[in-house]
Amino acid sequence: MSIKSASQDHQQSQVAGWTLAQNFPKKYLWIFLYLAITSVFIYKSFSKWNYDDAYITYRYAVNLANGEGFVYNPGERVLSTTTPLFTILLAASSFLWDDIPHSANVLGILGISLGALFLWDMCQRKNLALAGYACLVLYPTFPLLVTTIGLETPLYIAFCLGAIAIYERKRYSVSAIFCALACLTRPDGILVPIILAVHYILTQRSLPPLKPVLTFSSFVLPWLLFTFIYFGTPVPAALITKQNQGAMIVSERFGTGLSTVLRPYTRRLLYISECILSLVGLGAVLFKHKRIWSILFFWTFFYYLTYTIIGVSRYPWYYAPLVPAFVVAIGLGLNVLSQFKPENLTGTLQYLPGVLSIFVLASLGIGQVFHVWQIKDSPDQRREIYHAVGEWLAENTQGHDLVGTLEVGIIGYHSQRPMLDFAGLLQPEIGSRLGPDTSYADAALWATENYHPQYLVLQDRLYPLLEEGYAAEYCQLVKQFPGEDYGYPGRLSIFKCSFP
Repeated sequence: MSIKSASQDHQQSQVAGWTLAQNFPKKYLWIFLYLAITSVFIYKSFSKWNYDDAYITYRYAVNLANGEGFVYNPGERVLSTTTPLFTILLAASSFLWDDIPHSANVLGILGISLGALFLWDMCQRKNLALAGYACLVLYPTFPLLVTTIGLETPLYIAFCLGAIAIYERKRYSVSAIFCALACLTRPDGILVPIILAVHYILTQRSLPPLKPVLTFSSFVLPWLLFTFIYFGTPVPAALITKQNQGAMIVSERFGTGLSTVLRPYTRRLLYISECILSLVGLGAVLFKHKRIWSILFFWTFFYYLTYTIIGVSRYPWYYAPLVPAFVVAIGLGLNVLSQFKPENLTGTLQYLPGVLSIFVLASLGIGQVFHVWQIKDSPDQRREIYHAVGEWLAENTQGHDLVGTLEVGIIGYHSQRPMLDFAGLLQPEIGSRLGPDTSYADAALWATENYHPQYLVLQDRLYPLLEEGYAAEYCQLVKQFPGEDYGYPGRLSIFKCSFP
């Protein structure tokens, strides 16, 4: 390509981008209105929805905002969060709104809305209007995605989809920025720039342009340099620990865990219908749209393959990045249905397949909304009791007292005490002891005997060796929280310990 033609292409791209920016708000105002209504619905329904794990990142954000550094326990430089960018955004938001869990939910809703827009844009550019509408309706209301709003997951997916959608518009430098944001939100975001680079090499028969490569590097390399200097490694300790957790008898690895996560969906006719439509859509991808959808589906496939290979433990939010491709496949299935025109349909009847496909899409959307509405009434049972335990520790212990427990997220966030994590997410030495021949009770006993925490927070009947041995000799019960008072199936006991 000559310099002149390249310049003309660049000018045309700029003109097209400016035209889109001018026309989009006017022509598609209803999309913003729809997403605004959807966002308000999700926020109202899930404003108090958070997973315990997310509070580890929240506490990193609190400490960062308070000048304690990028740490969980002050003075301990361990990278236990896998989402640095999300942490920084939450820390920054604390100066505007001093409620980090709610800030996380707002960012999650923003990610869901952006993801829906990027999927819609991909479909529009491929002249698949019905598939685009399916993405707008089904993506923001898909339960597996909506229930991750307190985590970095929706924003991470949005950055990945943005990188792909903008790459398809041939805005490579902007796409590189989204690739970098995806990588800084989660390490596995690196799959997106790799796939895009390979796609560019195969289709353009040349190496990727230098400017996007430098743009991507200017975002990612400073963080990598910082992690080497500050933590000694860019690899999060939580990653290795979750690999070890996956090997435990009480756990399940990511690959085989997919069936467990999907099992509740297979009991509903709604999702069985969506699965059938997605299979039809996948057939359309293989036989008709293979080239134009290759990037999205290859990313989804390699994401699943990568997580299966590294063998992390099954966590529900790890499966949310599979949702975009599934929703697109449903949309393509509806598109096939709308184009099905038997020869005996004439006159107004020829519009019947199109009307039927719209009716099916509306039914699926309404069904998902009702399912989401049901799920909102079943938040994490641990939330209230862990919150109460954390507040009790904040009021009744010294600021330097070390507290040992299995799930440190909510308790650690509200207590703001140094935490000893029996699951090994905060202390790599504990995480390295987890495996097929180890239980969390074994890890708790070893951690207590070696770290000597001043307080223990124990669930009933989970730690018989610890309670009958170390706790019985060196600790005394100081507080109990009956589970029935908090909607929790069990009881939490707090022990104060005096080690030799």
